[in-house]
Amino acid sequence: MKNYICCLINLFLFVDFVKAQDRFEFSISTAYQQSDFKWSIAGSANGTNPNVYSELIWKNLRGPAFQTSLKTKLWKGLFIQGSVNYSAIIGGSANDTDYADDNRVNPVFEANLQSDKGYTADYLITVGYKYKNKKLSISPYLGYGKSTQSMFLLDENIEELNTSYKANWSGPFVGFIFDAQLKTNLHLETDFAYHQLGYHAKADWNLIDNFAHPVSFKHTANGFALNGKITVVYTFYKSSAFFIDVQKSFWNTGAGIDELFYDNGDIAFTKLNQVERNSNNLGLGLKLYF
Repeated sequence: MKNYICCLINLFLFVDFVKAQDRFEFSISTAYQQSDFKWSIAGSANGTNPNVYSELIWKNLRGPAFQTSLKTKLWKGLFIQGSVNYSAIIGGSANDTDYADDNRVNPVFEANLQSDKGYTADYLITVGYKYKNKKLSISPYLGYGKSTQSMFLLDENIEELNTSYKANWSGPFVGFIFDAQLKTNLHLETDFAYHQLGYHAKADWNLIDNFAHPVSFKHTANGFALNGKITVVYTFYKSSAFFIDVQKSFWNTGAGIDELFYDNGDIAFTKLNQVERNSNNLGLGLKLYF
C-alpha cells in the first residue's frame, strides 16, 4: 500500500511538471502515398546464367496513408519521438519477366498483372536535440526504424492467382531538422535522414506447384535509404497548428541472396541483384501542443 501511494504521488508530480514545461507535441495526418518497387535475381549464385534471370517490377502502388506521432521533451532541448505510418494499396500494376540471356535479352516469359491490394507500415523511434534562437533552429537526431511492405501479383482473369511478396527494411538512421520562422504563426521545416538498413523478404508464388508454400523463397541483403521532407506549419491557436508536407524517399540494396524452397524439401541459392524502392507522399495534418 505504501509503495502504491508513493507511485501515485510521483505520477502526480510528473504530470504537474509536464504541464509546467509544455512538453508534448502530438500530430495526426492523412496523406496520399505513391511508390514503385522492383527486384531482380540472376540465374546462379555467382550472378551468371544469365545475369538477370527474373525481374519483378511494381509500378504506381498508391493509396491513402495515415500517420500519427508523439514527441516529448526530456531535458532542455533533448527530445524523444515515436511515429507510425500506415498506407493502404488500392491501385497499382506489376510486371513479371524471365530472360534466357544476359542483360535482359531474349525474354522467355512475361506477365502484366494487377497489384491493387496490400499495405506499407513504418515505425520510427527518434532521439534528438534542438538548438534554437529567435527565428531559426536545427535538430540533429538519430533513431531506429522498421518499414514493412506487403504486395501482391493478381489477375482478374485468374482468380486463383494470389502471389504475395512481403518486404522488411530495418535499421538505424541519422538526420536533422531545420526550422525557419517565416512569420509569427508560420514555420517552414526541412527534414533529411539517412538510413542504414537490413533487408529481408519472403514470398509465396502460390500457383507454382513445385515451390514450397507458404514460403517459396526468401531475399536477404543490406542497403540504405534517403528520406527528405518539407513541411509548412501554420499556428492558428497557441496549442494548435495545421501543416502540409511533401515527402520523398529512395531505398536501395546491394547484391544479396535469393533462397528458393522446393516442395520436395530441396533448397537452391541464386544471387539477388538489387532491390529498389521509391516513394512519394503528400500529407495534411494537425499538431497539438500540451
